[in-house]
Amino acid sequence: MKEHSPLASTPVFNCLVHVRQTGSDAYEAVAIELDGVMGQGSTRRDALASVVAKFKTVMADYVARGEAVPWKRPAPAPAPHEQQVFIAVHL
Repeated sequence: MKEHSPLASTPVFNCLVHVRQTGSDAYEAVAIELDGVMGQGSTRRDALASVVAKFKTVMADYVARGEAVPWKRPAPAPAPHEQQVFIAVHL
């Protein structure tokens, strides 16, 4: 029987995003619990992919440095023209 190595722990973070349309072919997505983490795209999906990539980079830096994450809590409510999206992000 083959022995398996123990599974490595993969950090998972909750990314709360507000998405809004900013033009006919432009969307903006903001990770509202972290300052300065946002993405843009020509579709809603592109904007979400962009903000998740930036969120992963920022979170990986905090984990690598062993620093506490400066969450902004409680999170602000979305504006009437925004959609709130919850994304589980694995590093």
